[in-house]
Amino acid sequence: KDGHVVLLQRGTAVGEAPGLIVFPGGHAEPDEVPPLDDEHLVAAWKRALTLTQNEADDLLAKYQPAIEREFLDSVWREVFEETGLSAEDGDLDTSTARFLGTTRRVENARCTAFWCVSAPDLTKHDVEVRYARRSDKHESVRLVCVHKDALPQLAQNSMPGCHRGGAALFLGTFDL
Repeated sequence: KDGHVVLLQRGTAVGEAPGLIVFPGGHAEPDEVPPLDDEHLVAAWKRALTLTQNEADDLLAKYQPAIEREFLDSVWREVFEETGLSAEDGDLDTSTARFLGTTRRVENARCTAFWCVSAPDLTKHDVEVRYARRSDKHESVRLVCVHKDALPQLAQNSMPGCHRGGAALFLGTFDL
């Protein structure tokens, strides 16, 4: 509502980016992604993924809706766990969710996907109150709400590379 971007300072005991400033988020947990137990898929892996186009189309039609749903659900779940901001409670306007793009991590070459969603009725103070109620208290030690104009300098000085890329995607896409 007031032009601020919600970020987190990671704890020093976490495995990735200890002590650095990051965007909230995470990934789908392996047990939450729909199982890929289809006989054709297993056989395809054994054949070094030599699916015919029809087999690939059939598998995509079967699994894509569940994977897409879990991907988005995991975004909202991780944001709630790390910040206390809830899509279910109306803190976040999920209709504004926009995929910004991906960056690639240097140390392990994994891709990081960046999304933006607005919290139009919340002020910086409201976000701070919700952060106190977050369920995941071990990954971050501090909420960092910065005005979008301060994001470039913060990204350069205090973010891991993939999140610096996320800041660039954010700043290049949105005018809050």
